[in-house]
Amino acid sequence: STLVVTGSVRMQGASGNLLLLRSSDSGTRWRITPPVTKPISFVNVQDSFNTSPSDINPANSVDNGNNVRWFPARTGPLKGAIIFVD
Repeated sequence: STLVVTGSVRMQGASGNLLLLRSSDSGTRWRITPPVTKPISFVNVQDSFNTSPSDINPANSVDNGNNVRWFPARTGPLKGAIIFVD
């Protein structure tokens, strides 16, 4: 099924107590159509398909796998990486 957000919704857990966003059928993606503004943070997401053309990038959150259009690829150096400049 698809979760369509037409008004306001706050999907927010807390540090050390992430809000789990899961399918009721493990491995089967649940769908979300969020509004343009997405106040989502402190979540742990698994098996989700974001139907919006924009990625959802929730702060302080965990990508637990099998998600589409969540957690866009990050660019830049990795934490702890050594960068050599010539």
